[in-house]
Amino acid sequence: MKSTITGLTAAHMITDIYIPVLPAILSLIIADNGYFSLAAGLLVTTYNLTSSFTQPVIGWLTDKKDLTISVSNA
Repeated sequence: MKSTITGLTAAHMITDIYIPVLPAILSLIIADNGYFSLAAGLLVTTYNLTSSFTQPVIGWLTDKKDLTISVSNA
């Protein structure tokens, strides 16, 4: 159980670190991959929307199954 919480915490931290980096490197993504600005913008939008929609669902499921665990106690 502790390794699961540690893994989820690490994944969340990595996601939080990369969210502000992605818009900053859009010009590199466009230049290296030949994307149009629209495609690069949709990449960021899809990333943010996926995160915005999955977090409440996972939170609701966690509350419904009574799986709340304090990370500080893990």
